[in-house]
Amino acid sequence: MTFEQRMLNRALVLLKKYGRPMILKRTFAGAYVPATGQTGADTVTEHNCYGFKQFITRTSANQFYGTSTLKETLIQKDDEMCFIAAKDLAIVPTFPLDRILIGGHEYSIMFTTPLSSGESDVLYVVQIRK
Repeated sequence: MTFEQRMLNRALVLLKKYGRPMILKRTFAGAYVPATGQTGADTVTEHNCYGFKQFITRTSANQFYGTSTLKETLIQKDDEMCFIAAKDLAIVPTFPLDRILIGGHEYSIMFTTPLSSGESDVLYVVQIRK
């Protein structure tokens, strides 16, 4: 097993142990139907994942987002950071397509930063907002 595979496995084990199950929801807009002049129903796919969330502090924002990103991204008072294991997750969390369900509360994904080990993403650090 390579170092990269060990990192991916270890991140998932730790987040399963200390984190909680989450559901990443991706919404695709319905297709336009020319005959009726309307769009069809939206399609929502759900992806199970593991992670944890915490409030964003100035230190964590500088560490994970960097100074240049802080100037471009508006971080609001109640925004939180969510760490999601990348292993076994079929998609990368993105804005504005995705929302995340944590303990019965749904959050919008505002910004995603992948933490990588070589070729694969190990964790996604996600800025979320209610």
